[in-house]
Amino acid sequence: MRLGLLLLMAIVFLPLLLKSLNHEPSPSFSLEGVAQLADISAEQPSIFYRVQFASSGATREVHSAVMVRLSSGNMRAFWYGGKREGAKDVSVYTAELDLLTNEWREERVLVERLDMAQQLGVYLRKIGNPVAFRDSEERVWLFFVTVSVGGWAGSTINFIISDDDGLSWSEPTRMVTSPILNLSTLVKGEPFLYTDGSIGLPVYHEMIGKFGELLHLSPTGVVLDKVRLMPGRVSLQPIVLPSDADSARIYMRNATDASDSTLFETWTDDAGQSWAPVVRSDLPNPNAAVTGLRLDDGGMLLVLNNQHDKRNNLSLMYSENEGETWQLLHEIEQEENTPEFEHQFSYPSFRQSIDGDFHVLYTWNKERIKHVRFNQQWLQERLEALK
Repeated sequence: MRLGLLLLMAIVFLPLLLKSLNHEPSPSFSLEGVAQLADISAEQPSIFYRVQFASSGATREVHSAVMVRLSSGNMRAFWYGGKREGAKDVSVYTAELDLLTNEWREERVLVERLDMAQQLGVYLRKIGNPVAFRDSEERVWLFFVTVSVGGWAGSTINFIISDDDGLSWSEPTRMVTSPILNLSTLVKGEPFLYTDGSIGLPVYHEMIGKFGELLHLSPTGVVLDKVRLMPGRVSLQPIVLPSDADSARIYMRNATDASDSTLFETWTDDAGQSWAPVVRSDLPNPNAAVTGLRLDDGGMLLVLNNQHDKRNNLSLMYSENEGETWQLLHEIEQEENTPEFEHQFSYPSFRQSIDGDFHVLYTWNKERIKHVRFNQQWLQERLEALK
């Protein structure tokens, strides 16, 4: 029985193993995702900071929103919604933001459980986190989690691709990412590009232990390599922030419930050929997802729950020295919990649009997807105030 199981695992994982043995060294990091800071002049718009909901409340709960820039200049968001996390009615929804009017168009179902099961030819019990990005050919990719058996530890990653800004999509592809029956690989952190058009996909593992990983994918989505980012069983949901062709920092969620838990951090100076031993940063982390952007002047912005134990705070943080120190730029949300209600602001996504504005999406009390938009003047004013 045990021999048969090991043989089955080897057969499932053999294609990935062979590719890993034969792949070329990782190419350099693309700086496509680095946020551009323009020179502020009197001719530019006045300062603004705007808040609205991206979702309409069509489902009882929503979670795990992400955002991607379209070739049209607009932004497209994705999230999952249903009666509750893990329920059979959960689907991935999408909506488009008109950048000029700042209005969200009505959301629609994009990934539905029974339809995906039929297309993939497998039974699906539930649907989970989506992540999205735009590749070097301007195609929009959506990676999303599905589970056939068990809980989130039984997850598999799938993807679909659109070449018309999300109006139509390819048939789904089921990725092979793990030797353990191709189970227990999940997504949350935003994908990124290498200079040769290949893809970096931050992922994490949950079966038995929890740890962050980084996948290197071909331009067609085939897994070329996989790197475990941290030993142990307490890291989740890495994000990657490149600063130049060879250097990047990774921050990871702390999966413990310790009263002094903080984000985990590692870095590379050789385009991911090696990663430094993971250390604990000074940033608190209440076992919650984090997102960030690298600025073109070398600074870093993170959006996170800026406390150790609860998610009733969501803050924008800034570092000008590669994370040695962090400063609070702005509290996006701060609410007091009561015995009757515990606020939750979580799973943020952070992107810059083609006009230079910044956008944060996040789960607002599990009920709605909230959207915050601010321009460079607003950001620069707060950066100046720190000096």
